[in-house]
Amino acid sequence: MFSRFFMVIILCGLLVGCQPSAASKSDSNTELRPVVEQVVPTKKDQQVVLEQFAAKAEKVYKGAISGEAIQVREDIAQIELMLKQIPLGQLTSVEGIRALTNTIIETKRTVNAVNLNPDRWLLTTAKMRLAVDALVNAKHGLWTQYYKAFIEDMDQLEAAAQAPSKEKFASAFRGLQQHYELIRPAVIIVHPADFVEKFDSYMSFLQTATQAEPFQGQHAAEAISIGKPLIQELFVKRTDKPTFVPPVGTGQDPWIWIVGIGAVVVTVLTYVGYRKYQYEKELARQKKLRNRTDRNK
Repeated sequence: MFSRFFMVIILCGLLVGCQPSAASKSDSNTELRPVVEQVVPTKKDQQVVLEQFAAKAEKVYKGAISGEAIQVREDIAQIELMLKQIPLGQLTSVEGIRALTNTIIETKRTVNAVNLNPDRWLLTTAKMRLAVDALVNAKHGLWTQYYKAFIEDMDQLEAAAQAPSKEKFASAFRGLQQHYELIRPAVIIVHPADFVEKFDSYMSFLQTATQAEPFQGQHAAEAISIGKPLIQELFVKRTDKPTFVPPVGTGQDPWIWIVGIGAVVVTVLTYVGYRKYQYEKELARQKKLRNRTDRNK
């Protein structure tokens, strides 16, 4: 019996000895704390990384201009590494993240292609540069400098519609389309997804107008007048103050103005959708007539 009692005492002593002491727990936490703090960068560190990120994208663009393929490949690899250190979710939407990463992937594929196309290389690096800059400088990005080019494109479209000249209208649209393709990733990073969809629909509407047979100059001119406010909204300067405010001294409720502006936007979208439907319907009718004529021959 004494031996059993002695064995129980020994087992209890072993169990107590296996428990970590308060001092050891404190030491463990002390060792882990610096590691956790290193994982979460400060805002100052984030800003430094963003500035380096933008500078590296600028270097890639300049390297494409000068044709330094080897250096550009190395810089693209560094951009991919730097991207992992940036809190993208705090800076843009899911669509913006996808647009940014797609420009980097597109540039990487272009510069690593067996047959390097200089024009394509320059285009992809330019898109990436504008997208990265839009992420870092959301309010005053480099892409906003294309406002003048868009206005000139719209003026050319309007003149072609009034002529009317289908060839000139199609040529002017191609210029607008190229400019939009260049800045579109940056636009997705800065603007809400619903606005990007709205502008994409408008571009699709204009493209349908270039295919109309016969060319509907008057309808195309109406489409241009609708598009000008969209261009203004596309390049609007972002500030902390509301873009639209009721005139001073009117005494009107600001909500009336907000509802009114919303109604204008809905009206524009509805009209664009209706016109696009009419164009597509007309194109289908013309195609059916041509097919019928060909069969009769």
